[in-house]
Amino acid sequence: MFGTYSHGSLLPKNPVLCDFILQTALNHRYDGAEPLAPLDDTLELNAHRYMQERLSHNG
Repeated sequence: MFGTYSHGSLLPKNPVLCDFILQTALNHRYDGAEPLAPLDDTLELNAHRYMQERLSHNG
């Protein structure tokens, strides 16, 4: 189970978490599924960094 309290979209801005959830679901369903091929997460990682910077300056 994953629980979160966030304002806005969690998965699009956290590709590592999204990949982990997808791989965990595949492993559960298919008993040791092959790892997913990596995708280019440049846009998602930029969005993640932007939100980190934005939130860290709102102290």
